Parts: sequence; structure tokens; C-alpha cells
Amino acid sequence: MVRFGAVAVFLVVLAFRWLTLSEFPNDHFDHVALAQQLRLGAWPVRDFTDEGLPLFYAVSAAAWSLLKAPFLSEAIVMSLGFAIAAALTFAAATRLSRSALAASVAVLAQVLLYPRPYSYPKLLVQAVWVLVACRAIERLTARRIAALAAATALGYYFRHDHAVYLGIATVALLAVARWQMGLRAVARALAQYAAVVMALILPHLIYVQWAAGLPTYLAISRHYVSAEAAGAAYRLPLPSIDTEAGLWLRREAPAVNIRWVPAVDDASRTRLEQRYRLEAVEHAEGTTWRYRLRDAGERNVSALQGDPNVEDTHGFDRIGTRNSVIGLEVGPGWRARENSVAVLYWFSWLLPASALLVLYLRRGQLTTPDTAAAAMLIALAFAANLGFLRGPLEMRLPDVAVPQTILGAWLGATMWRWPSSGRGRLLRRGLVLIVAGKALIAAAVLSQAGLLVKTTGLTDGIGGVARRWRDVEVLLRDATPGPVPSNPSAVLLPFFEYVRACTDRSDRLLYAWYSPEVYIVADRGFAGDHRKFLPGFHSSAWEQERTIERLRREHVPFVLIPKARRQSFEASHPAVWQYLRSRYVLMASIPDGDPGGTDILRESSWTSDRLYANTAWPCAGAPATGDQP
Repeated sequence: MVRFGAVAVFLVVLAFRWLTLSEFPNDHFDHVALAQQLRLGAWPVRDFTDEGLPLFYAVSAAAWSLLKAPFLSEAIVMSLGFAIAAALTFAAATRLSRSALAASVAVLAQVLLYPRPYSYPKLLVQAVWVLVACRAIERLTARRIAALAAATALGYYFRHDHAVYLGIATVALLAVARWQMGLRAVARALAQYAAVVMALILPHLIYVQWAAGLPTYLAISRHYVSAEAAGAAYRLPLPSIDTEAGLWLRREAPAVNIRWVPAVDDASRTRLEQRYRLEAVEHAEGTTWRYRLRDAGERNVSALQGDPNVEDTHGFDRIGTRNSVIGLEVGPGWRARENSVAVLYWFSWLLPASALLVLYLRRGQLTTPDTAAAAMLIALAFAANLGFLRGPLEMRLPDVAVPQTILGAWLGATMWRWPSSGRGRLLRRGLVLIVAGKALIAAAVLSQAGLLVKTTGLTDGIGGVARRWRDVEVLLRDATPGPVPSNPSAVLLPFFEYVRACTDRSDRLLYAWYSPEVYIVADRGFAGDHRKFLPGFHSSAWEQERTIERLRREHVPFVLIPKARRQSFEASHPAVWQYLRSRYVLMASIPDGDPGGTDILRESSWTSDRLYANTAWPCAGAPATGDQP
């Protein structure tokens, strides 16, 4: 039953993520740009900066090499990642809560939260680890402790900090599971776990030491994390309403035309207008009047259209059978999206805190495996919150979905089965339903679930889903610019076409800001050792020297600088800017004359006897139709 449910969840989530893909956010290409460097023959750490994501971009590089289409391969990897995470969540939540219904609600919440495409490793890694932990708890052998270590190492290779969160949860699991056997047993289990983890990550550490040196690697990672933290501060979200913005708005009644039979006089028409709640707007012509229909309920509309005093109607097809008796709709004053963020944020902290309280209250009634399972979920939820939650919260809250939803299933099932009778049971079960309902509604509002469902084509039946599936596939196979944000990639598309035609694939580009998707659309690797020139990122003096050193070794015909970001770039990376000033000249601006456009700098020594026909720019590539000598 659990396997059947997990397979069903996998297929549904796989299809849902595929059908709802409209574009990739530009952050998604942060690791795809690294995958591209790998495919171009560069070595991680030695030839380009890796802030601790080796398996993340290696998976993308492998899929890209296999399918020969970067956007299609990313969509498949992303959809599979979320689908596997959801299936494993269902299996783990069913095992821990002993309720397929609670597990289904957990998966529904996870899907409704709709994490960003590049967040799939955060869910996948933790779902794998939790399921391995569930099996290990049943009988904590040396082999199963090794499996826990392997799951932790998997997290390390996707992103190093995952190993920290999983390690904290493992300590909680092993401490509770072996506590009755004494501290020596706990220490032995922890030592076994740590030894296997170290053995599994040691090859990477040896490689890093060879490629750049561990001190340099750790310094770059530390500076990167500090820069991320500096730009990720957020204010505690508090639920609130804004009465001045309007809590309720009067919905504009639909306008319709009604042609009365000639026998209807003014008095009769007035009575009919009152009966059917018609508000006269204007006299169109003859016996035709234009009205606002204040009651668009099915019964009222049917009665009106069937009335023998009505000769003809027009405009009723636009109103359907919605009920507009009240004539009101929710106004912006309720701050639905902001309050959903606040609800989910506080739930993410209150849920593990509540589970900890329940664990204490039922300490004598739960088995050791059950206690260990709850303890490790609580520890993982708190650790993930501390590691993942940063600004903007609406983007980061879905990243903690796995421990929160599985823990929610366990807590909800435990509260539901709490041995009691009468009013106490009713109150507890009512609380479970209210909290679960509120969480699902908040998740649906945050992700705009209604629009997502409409995007799948499901509202148009099987045919609509099939059309949407084909549309997504066509979109993903378009490499110029494909499903990427419209700016700057779409604006710079003429330049990228020029680059593809007039430079070698081994040539590099430097984009002096942060839009890593430009390298994918241009089909050229990034120059220097990293793909991000934001203030605080890789901007220390010694890191700038590393960048310049690698620029000297690479062939970089072009540098792209957004005009609005030039001053910031010059201030944050002055040494790099001075190097570029000495070697590059302005070739063009796109769009021409636009102060918000992008300057294209050409290496002063890069010339050609040939010109690109469309722009008359120097072209060193293979001759193209229409090129001028």
C-alpha cells in the first residue's frame, strides 16, 4: 500500500512540476553555469570557483551531456528531484505517523508550497536521509549507521551545509536511540557514523587540497557565506490587516442587454426590474435596455431568461452561474499573501516546538524508536530553519518543507490518537483540523495554487493537459533564449547570435554583474573564476587577483556591463575594473541609447578582416551567409 501510494505521488508530482514550468528564475542558472564550465573541460576549484556544490552541478552537467539540451535536461532533473522527494516524504510520513491520510496531507502541503526549481536538492537530500533514518531506527546496526552516514555524505556533495543539518539530526537520533544503553554506546555509534562520513567525503577534500588548497577553498566559502548572509536579513513577519486599503470591495455587477416584448410598459418593466434585481444602466434602443445584474445566481438567471416578457438577452454568457447576491469580494486590506508568509513562518517554528512539548508529555508512553524518530525530525526542522530561512521569506519557506511536513504528519496523527474521551478529544482533533487547514490555505495562497492548476491545462480536460505538455517540451527545446527571464537574455539575443557565429566555443564572456543565464543562452563559459560580480561577493583583494590571473590565461573577447550597474561594479571590484579598462574598448550598447541598457566592450586586440553582416562588428568565426569581407 505504501509503495503504491509512493509511486502514485511520484507520477502526479512529476507531471505537475513539468506542466507548471513556465520559466526558470535566473538564480537557477547559478549552478548550471558551473555545469557548463565542467562540460567545457574546466576543472572545479582549480579552474573555477565552486562554493561547495560539486554534485549539484555535476548532475546538471551529466544530464546536459546526455540530452544535448540545457533547459530540457534541467526541467527533467528538477521534476524528477521534486517527484522523488515527494514520494520519499509520503513513505517516511506514512511509516512515522502510521497514517496514509496524514502522509497524503503532508505531501499536499509540500507540493502546494511549490519550491523554486533550483531548490530540489534541499528537499531531495533531506527526504532521502529521513527515509534512511526511519529504517535505521527499527534496528540500529552498524550497517544502518553507515547508511545514515552515506545519506549525510550525499547531502555534503550536493551542498556542504546539508551535512551539518543532517549531522545535527543524526546526533539527536543516535543519542535518544542508544541512551538507555549508556553514554559509551552513544559515543560508539556517533564515532561509527563520523568515521564513515569522513571516509566518504575524504576524496573530495583530497581533491580540493590538490586543486587549490583547503585553506583557500575554505576562505572563499566563508566569504561567500558571509556575503549571502549580509544580503539575506529579514524582518519578523507579523500577521496584520490594513483597513484603509479596504477589507471588502464591491464587485462590479455584470452588464447584460435585455429586449422586452413590445407589450411591456414602463410600470411593468419597473416591476420586472425589481423582481430580477436589475439596475438600469442605459436605454439602448427600442425595447432594449442595458442593465447591471445584481443577482447572477443560477435560479435568478434561468427565471429571467425564461420569462415570457423577455424577447431576447445578450451578455449572459459572460456571467455564467456565479453567485453575486452579496456583491462583495476580498479586498487588499486582508494582505493575504503577506499574512500567508507570516502564518507559514511561525508554523515552521511552532511546529517543532509543539512536537517537543508533546514528546515530553508522552515520554513514558512512546517507544524508544518513536521517541528517536520524533527527536531527529525536531532537530532537523530547527536546523533547516536556521540554515535555510532568510530573506525573502516567500522564496525560502518552501525549502524547509520536508522536515516540517513529515513532522506535521507525525504530530497530527499523535494528537488525533491521544488517549482521552469526550471534550478533550474533540478539542484536540478540532485543533488538528484547524491547523492543517490553515497551513494548506496559506501554502496555496503563497504559491497561487489556482493559477498553477490552470497552467497545467487541467481545467480544459485531457486535451488541455496534452497541449500544455507539448508546449512545455517545445519551450524547453528552444535554446535562444528558452524559458529564461526576459531581461537581459532576450534583449541581448542579437549579440548572443553574433557571439555564436563569430567566436570559438572555447572563448569566454564576462558579465559584470549577476545574470548567469546569459552564459547558457550565449553558449559560452564565464570568464575569470566565478560568475557573480555583486558587491561583497568575491571582492576581496586576493580574490580579485585570482580573477585577473585567470582572465590573463583565457581568451575573453567581450565584456558585458549593465550601464546602471557600472558604478557599483567599479566600486566593488576596482582591481578587476582597472584590468578591463586597460584591455577593452566600447563596441556597442544594447539597446542603443538606452540608459538602462548594456555596454558591450571588445578586447582591443581582438580584430578581424571580416564583418558580421547584421551589425558590421568584427567577426572571427566561420563565414556565415551574407557576411561581408
